[in-house]
Amino acid sequence: MNNLKDQLKQELRTEAPFTEDMKQRILKNGRPGKAPSKKINWKVSVISLAFVLILGFAVMLQFTPDGATASKTVAALPTDPNELMALLQENETVLPIIESNGQLVIRPDTSYLMGKQWMLSNLPMLIEPEAEIQVGDYVAYYGVDGVNVANVYGVAGDNVQTSQRQVTLNGDFLALPGTVAPIEFENTEQQEIFKYYFGYRYHLNRKQRDYIDVELEALSTGEYAVYTNDSGHTAGVIKESQLIGKVVGIEKLEPTFTLTAEEQSLYDEFKENYDLSLLVGVEPLTITKIFLQAEMELDYETYYALFTNREGPARARIEHYIQDTRKIKDYYFTEDIQRLLSAYTFNGIERGKFEQRSENGGVINIPPTESNNISSVGMIKNEQGIWQPAFTVPIQ
Repeated sequence: MNNLKDQLKQELRTEAPFTEDMKQRILKNGRPGKAPSKKINWKVSVISLAFVLILGFAVMLQFTPDGATASKTVAALPTDPNELMALLQENETVLPIIESNGQLVIRPDTSYLMGKQWMLSNLPMLIEPEAEIQVGDYVAYYGVDGVNVANVYGVAGDNVQTSQRQVTLNGDFLALPGTVAPIEFENTEQQEIFKYYFGYRYHLNRKQRDYIDVELEALSTGEYAVYTNDSGHTAGVIKESQLIGKVVGIEKLEPTFTLTAEEQSLYDEFKENYDLSLLVGVEPLTITKIFLQAEMELDYETYYALFTNREGPARARIEHYIQDTRKIKDYYFTEDIQRLLSAYTFNGIERGKFEQRSENGGVINIPPTESNNISSVGMIKNEQGIWQPAFTVPIQ
């Protein structure tokens, strides 16, 4: 893989087209090559989740009249934060979650989905290599570190500029998630929730959080301006030889850890009054599957009723985190999105084996699959002798 990346870097530096051999090595078995994800052992505790309703936004705005590109630009941005959010949400590209049906599928090494689908950035995506590409689309392309996915800011003939955290296209303001300078909301909850529309990413280092002003030359045929962030938020140019194609969807994956009839009956009975005594003697794996089913149904009351109730250091540390993120999850996570994320994270757990490691602690070891990215999940035995889940996957 290192040799492959070195060759990629060399071809990019010399602006040479990617060789066919290079492309085939990256697209082996229909997917760009990617080193296996590091397995993570999540063993953290959470506390109860409250629901918060966020008001929707609606506004009518006047756009410039020049077709598909112009529909993403405005001569002046709204000064009201709610109106600006309405504009960004109207313009954003929302990818459907669909079956691949033989289409090209990639799993990006670096991806920057913005707005309401930020949490799907690292999942497999469907590509149309021959589809027409317009401003606002997501494209997949070969970068120096593998396969990248980013938003398109300009196509042939366009002039793109980034200045003072704002992207302009042919002199007008480009109004897409990630192209507008961060704004201040009066409501601090909205400030936290909508940060994903203004380039926020949990993993960005201090340098990558900077904004870099650029003024790109007019794009030639076969060139595209896209969002990039090697050392800060900015725009860069990719060439036709780098392009894989337009991203047209997120690959659908169904969970493999469905409940048996007996487990479903236990789940339904437990939801009636959350009587933990119903779980005495129940296998840890069964309790975990019911726990994950509740999360997929966005039934957080049941989810947290199943969670460990034994006090400990991890419980105190995670309390603040849950309080900060629960509003974000309630706003963005639909059942379809949560089901998809659960499938990619936990598929294979139905074949997992419980391993007790201490008097009150244990793990369920999860066999590796093509999709999952964790190797085990933690369990803690409470004072009633019931094994309860003691893990959560942090939102990113």
